[in-house]
Amino acid sequence: TGHVNTANFQALQQQLQQFHQAQSELASIDTSELLDVESESQRLTQNIEKTIVYFSEETDLMPKQETLLQALLVDIKQLLVYSQELKQTVHLQVIGNTDGLGTELHNQQLGQRRAEVIVNWLRKHGIDENLLKATLPSKIHFGETQPKPNDRSAVFQVK
Repeated sequence: TGHVNTANFQALQQQLQQFHQAQSELASIDTSELLDVESESQRLTQNIEKTIVYFSEETDLMPKQETLLQALLVDIKQLLVYSQELKQTVHLQVIGNTDGLGTELHNQQLGQRRAEVIVNWLRKHGIDENLLKATLPSKIHFGETQPKPNDRSAVFQVK
């Protein structure tokens, strides 16, 4: 309980009335169409980084990889739109892996060619080549006696 003069009482009553009007106006705003761009960018980044594109021998894509690449392309394009909205620059690193058969040089060259196959595919489908980088994994497997077909791949890192 408090005591105020008439002017302060009237000012307080007016502010309370304005507050109630604003509260009802805010309650009527439809936020169902709002999108948290930062969270969506994180989700897309996780999708992209979970993607593995498989190759058969050398640089030939395994069956059904075109469909996978198309889905990857959609995610990359959407991530680029969101990154512009957030005023961030996104780069995509494509890492070419090998099964380890053959020499170190052979596996380095093969891994690089596999990464470049994906970079070229993405570039041909509208991704700015300045945002793409073909690279090798931090450790090159070589000299293996048993091939590891699941390592005949390309994976992605968003930077």
